Amino acid sequence: MGRWEVIPLDVRENVIKVVSHVKNCMPNPPDEHFKWLFEVYNTYVEPLNCKKMTCRNDKATVLNVLNTYSEIWKNQKKSSTKQ
Repeated sequence: MGRWEVIPLDVRENVIKVVSHVKNCMPNPPDEHFKWLFEVYNTYVEPLNCKKMTCRNDKATVLNVLNTYSEIWKNQKKSSTKQ
């Protein structure tokens, strides 16, 4: 089981939307969106190694990881609709 699979299905669609929005708003994305992404990351992805929103490297890590997961979910969705 990949780490992206531990995030509940009902949260995934929102992650995809928020990651996309944050990327489009760079370099100054809304703090509330980033805060929510950190909550998702720290709750589901790495609860024993929580990332801090004040750390620039942690921001990049959270966004990159959740963006990768978003791409995986989008590809899974595409492949399931082709069948």
